[in-house]
Amino acid sequence: MKCRFLTYSCALALILLMTWLAENLGENEIIFPEILALAVGGWVAEKRPWRTSALNLWLSPTLAALFGVLLMRYCPAPLWARVGMAFVFVTLLLQVTRSTLVPSISAAILPILIGTTSWIYPLSVCVLTAVIAIHTPLIDRLLRQPSPPPPTPLKPFSLGRELVFHGKLLFIVLAVTFLAMKSHCIFLIAPPLIVTLVEFSHDGSPLRKSPVKVFFLLGFAAGTGVLCHSILALHLGWSLWLSSGLTTLALFFAYEFADMLFPPAAAIALLPTILPPEQIFHYPWQVMAGTALFLTVSLLFFRPLPQRKKEVDRLPC
Repeated sequence: MKCRFLTYSCALALILLMTWLAENLGENEIIFPEILALAVGGWVAEKRPWRTSALNLWLSPTLAALFGVLLMRYCPAPLWARVGMAFVFVTLLLQVTRSTLVPSISAAILPILIGTTSWIYPLSVCVLTAVIAIHTPLIDRLLRQPSPPPPTPLKPFSLGRELVFHGKLLFIVLAVTFLAMKSHCIFLIAPPLIVTLVEFSHDGSPLRKSPVKVFFLLGFAAGTGVLCHSILALHLGWSLWLSSGLTTLALFFAYEFADMLFPPAAAIALLPTILPPEQIFHYPWQVMAGTALFLTVSLLFFRPLPQRKKEVDRLPC
């Protein structure tokens, strides 16, 4: 419990520093909500939710953020096409690096969703993820057990299986993006929800056993993020770092109550800090609707693969 308290404190300190800098420098693009998700997965969780190296923990989100800004600055395609291109780019990037760091998807799609064209955003992602990557092995060395569990073995690569899996994911993302555009409910495709879809859809994912907890955590995170930001920061005039810190603390209590560390909920909780005030009150119900939609579609489209019976070697007669 002492170790968990210390790692929570490290994650909270990073969020306070990020939001303090953004507020005092007048640059909202410094705020990268997914950094709290990466801190939860890299620092707080004893068992890593992603398979990745320290180098790729920095590289993949940075390249994804840069690609998202490049799309916004130089690609005149409609929103749905840019979302699809960002998703395909990160998917290929993770395949090349043999990584499962799916929060990189959020880093690429976030600037498309909120219209960011500033180079400050990828620079901030670069610096913040470097902090996570550098300190993750230090936290492991100082606070973890000396003998970590062995890594999960890689499954044999199958091009056909990967094409089918990611093709279905791309179809779902594009379909929900069309729905979000037509209904003017853009937060149906809040980037952490797309990350949730990918993590929830993998065969054997432990998340598939707890869809109610996933829905609860994402809904709680969205509601808490909006309440803290709208009441404390926008209405009462509190500092952004203080309202964001209280949001983060509330999320940590929800993690302990649900007995489940779910990183995308962390990004959902901080996302309201960079939204226009006129959109913020639509955020919680659209996030909950998007969560229900993505979880339901994932359960329908991605069925568990049948277990093959072990073949018994027979001795020759």
